Amino acid sequence: MMGTVQHLTRLSKVFASILAVSISVIVPAGYFLIGHAHLKAVLETEAHMTSVIISRIISANPQYWRYEHLRIEELLTDSTLGKDVEIRNVIDNNNVLIANNGVKVSSPRITISHGLFDSGASVGKIVIQASLIPLLGKTAFVGIFSILCGLMIFVALTVFPLRALSAALQALYDEKEFSQALIDCMPGIFCLIDGKMKARRWNKNVEAVLGYSAQEITSRNPLDLIAPQDREIVNAMIQEVFAGGKAVAEAAFASKNRGEIPYLLTGVRIELDGAPYLLGIGMDIAGRKRLEAERETLIAQLRDALSQVKTLSGMLPICALCKKIRDDKGYWSGVETYITGHSEVFFSHGICPECEKKAYAELEKLKQGST
Repeated sequence: MMGTVQHLTRLSKVFASILAVSISVIVPAGYFLIGHAHLKAVLETEAHMTSVIISRIISANPQYWRYEHLRIEELLTDSTLGKDVEIRNVIDNNNVLIANNGVKVSSPRITISHGLFDSGASVGKIVIQASLIPLLGKTAFVGIFSILCGLMIFVALTVFPLRALSAALQALYDEKEFSQALIDCMPGIFCLIDGKMKARRWNKNVEAVLGYSAQEITSRNPLDLIAPQDREIVNAMIQEVFAGGKAVAEAAFASKNRGEIPYLLTGVRIELDGAPYLLGIGMDIAGRKRLEAERETLIAQLRDALSQVKTLSGMLPICALCKKIRDDKGYWSGVETYITGHSEVFFSHGICPECEKKAYAELEKLKQGST
């Protein structure tokens, strides 16, 4: 922000300096030129009118008009600009001074001359000179006033606007920092993409997750950050956002350091300065994917275990005498054989206490009979 303020300050000072100097120079120069042109026009008019009157005197007495200097001097004393501000001389063709008004003026001067005629023939000229000192004095006053105006304009264009601009830029900078802090505090990733598929803004999680620098993210197409197998999905999602306003998709980011990371992506279309943008957020679903995989593994294990479990149900046909059981194919099998073949039950043989007594009693009888 400081670079922007300094740049604008330099531009403002250059513009204000040019404008102030222009006013300080152009206004007095223009005033002098206009005043000079006006003075010249007045003198030319006076010279013409006076020459017409004197030419009439000459035409009335062409041989002796040079001796009528008193009458001519009386005419020369009549001035539009006032007395004692002009030198008026009547000179013949031999450069002899015939008459003047007896006035002396300071240099610099402006000089105007006009011919004197006798029936169309030139016999002399009237020369009028006026001092430029009054005009230069007024021009100096205008110049001082113009310089003051230029200084005021310079101050007005450099001090007050730059203070307001600096305050506005500082407020804008603070607002941007605040919004960036809010964005960085968001869980997951955040990214703002324009219609030309360029990332314009993102939070720090994007760089942390992907492992790319800000310059690398800016120079890349957002689709280049997606795992190759999911780029078509994300491209279709982006098109849907710009067309319909909102879309959701699951895709994996191709992290620079961590490999592929699955994310749930949500995109919303917004308008900024009349241009469409995609505002996207993403939530890491690697944990959810891991739990789903573990659940599927557990379900598969349970299904495999259930497939190995055999149960007996319904009515079993059993012999009333030998206790054999008839299977579905009509064969008779012992109880142990049938149950072992139709379940996961295995038998271990032993003698219960009652049978043990009976067996020992029969054994004793056999011993006694043999003796």
